[in-house]
Amino acid sequence: MRSLPSKDPRDPDYVRVRYLRYADDWIIGVTGPKALADQIRDEVRQFLKDRLKLDLSLEKTRITHAKSEEAHFLGVRLLIGHDQTSEPKIACQRRPGTRFYRRRSTGWSPILKAPTLKLVARLHQKGFCDANGWPTSQKRWFGLDADQIIRLYNGILRGLLNYYRFVDNFASLWRIQYILRFSLAKTLARKFQTSIRHLFQTHGRTLRFRWERPDGSTHVVEFDENADWRVDKDAFAVRPPDLDLLGWQTSLRTRSKLGYPCLICGATDNVDTHHVRHIRKAGTGKPKGFMRVMLALNRKQIPVCQPCHQKIHSGEYDGIGLKDLAYEFTARLK
Repeated sequence: MRSLPSKDPRDPDYVRVRYLRYADDWIIGVTGPKALADQIRDEVRQFLKDRLKLDLSLEKTRITHAKSEEAHFLGVRLLIGHDQTSEPKIACQRRPGTRFYRRRSTGWSPILKAPTLKLVARLHQKGFCDANGWPTSQKRWFGLDADQIIRLYNGILRGLLNYYRFVDNFASLWRIQYILRFSLAKTLARKFQTSIRHLFQTHGRTLRFRWERPDGSTHVVEFDENADWRVDKDAFAVRPPDLDLLGWQTSLRTRSKLGYPCLICGATDNVDTHHVRHIRKAGTGKPKGFMRVMLALNRKQIPVCQPCHQKIHSGEYDGIGLKDLAYEFTARLK
């Protein structure tokens, strides 16, 4: 029985059509002759023109053979089967929590792959690597705090790995992780004026940074390196049973320095955030007023108590200097 397929893949009368849409991206899968695919495309084009008053772009609409070519849908490379034969073969399969079992296969199983080369090219456009994929420092983040820089890199890495967790070549994304890890190392090395080797020797492989806050608490942040490269086909279908939706939404908010005491007097009650729109656009010539402190700290948001906040806007702190502050945001690395 295992030597015979359950269906005849060469049956000329067997036809199947599947339609899938996500937002304004859609794809139609056709099991049948190419003439049928051309007919469906023409009918879709006429429907869009007559009913929705839209024009179908023939340059962007492609008809590909799933066995010999690849289709691209929602950032995923789609093809059918690992080989070009339709002869039945024996495949070993295992579902979670069960043992392996043997089944017959015609080699027509769908294959989903991540476009690794396109992702590397995208990282190059964003300044994380050069055209050959070698990591480079992110110059536009030099003025941020180290914890903010690490969180930005972690967000990019987790976003890509979570999105492509189900693809068959998930392990190929280690290259993306390599680029982001060493780009982070080069960015931090340039920020603290040190070498990459010294940075890894001091903070380890994951670039673990630790700060002691003025209130005595400890703040730890590190590069979220992935070590499990197994393919999870059900990555989109399941979620943790104890997922706290409220806490999850709260964690997605932008983190600020509200947890710190007042930068000027050190008060911990009624702490606000003094915010300016731009630092680099503060005007030409010598900076005036409290903007001098903001420029020296290279921050456009600082925590201040309500009385100090009112004094800033009234101009009473225009002559204050860095030495007069309760503390600075130059975190001590340990």
